[in-house]
Amino acid sequence: MNQCTNCGKKVSFGDIVKAGLPHLISCGQCNSKLKFNINKYVEYPIIILLLLVTMWFAYLTGTYFIDNDILPFRRSSIMFGSFISCALILELVFAGWLLKFKKVVE
Repeated sequence: MNQCTNCGKKVSFGDIVKAGLPHLISCGQCNSKLKFNINKYVEYPIIILLLLVTMWFAYLTGTYFIDNDILPFRRSSIMFGSFISCALILELVFAGWLLKFKKVVE
């Protein structure tokens, strides 16, 4: 179980999603910075690749909705919504991956 090394509080999905980026994660109770055992030379390129795939999927989803007139919104609103929803899905998957497979080291 991932716990803060300073106060012992469990690290939650909310703490990771609130941070946005892996190096900005902090404890929800004592606000100390948390570092996970991530090998930045291996896992950061994989994360960047997943981000690019997510952006590509969001673009394809948005153009599908626009081309088939599924949603009655403006084109820019559909694309923006598609990117936001795919980014949220990626953030939740990333938070789950961190909590399940990585440990807090600092």
